[in-house]
Amino acid sequence: MQNLELAVSIAKKAGGIILEYFNSDAQQASLKADNTIVTNADLEVNKMVIEEIQKHTDGHGVIGEEQSLETDSQYQWVVDPIDGTTMFSFGIPTNVFALALTKDKQPVLAVVFDPYVDKLYIADEKNVTCNNQPIQCNTTPLNQDSQIYIGLCANQSVDFNLYEVARRLSNDYAVKFISLRSAIYMDMLVASGKLSANLSYGGHGYDCIGGHIVKMAGGQYSDLNGEAINLLGENQGYFSSNGIIHAPILEIIKSCK
Repeated sequence: MQNLELAVSIAKKAGGIILEYFNSDAQQASLKADNTIVTNADLEVNKMVIEEIQKHTDGHGVIGEEQSLETDSQYQWVVDPIDGTTMFSFGIPTNVFALALTKDKQPVLAVVFDPYVDKLYIADEKNVTCNNQPIQCNTTPLNQDSQIYIGLCANQSVDFNLYEVARRLSNDYAVKFISLRSAIYMDMLVASGKLSANLSYGGHGYDCIGGHIVKMAGGQYSDLNGEAINLLGENQGYFSSNGIIHAPILEIIKSCK
């Protein structure tokens, strides 16, 4: 089984598990040590991903939010079983399954699946699609004459004051914000041209899987300092955009530390 075929197969299986648990008493949400929510669906999806990769690859590793498979392979898969677990536990369908394959630490493939509306986003090293149709970031510049919508996942306890960034962008450029509590879900809106950018305090590599899809759709992604994202480790927050507004927003972010 080729890597893309495997990724799509895993995404579809993950979607089935997510739908089975959605709005079910079997969710059994609980808090992890870092005070984030985990459900039975997260655990079952993560376990399934590891089993499928063990079965269909030659020693590839897995870095998962809930469970990992350590190997010394140059190929490492990064999985977020449910990005937006809080919304999932609330019965709000703004959460997705996300999986990326890295080779020598660089992303070569990413899939994101929204099982509620059956949307499958795929990016390899050449193409990016949603349900086999090409997608592209918008080309909206940062000025008061533009209708700009930006996704925001903020937290007061981080080094970057994203609330102040949002206030500045709102006051100076009439930017409008939405918060769906899933950075990857909002990345898909950036890649599809609906949002112009996405700001998130979350810096885990698995929270940044959508960046490869944004990049292949013509956008740009980085940490909140403008540095490259490491999908296999921790990062200083996360920022994706249509590319056109990346540099000016980074300047505002840096001034709001």
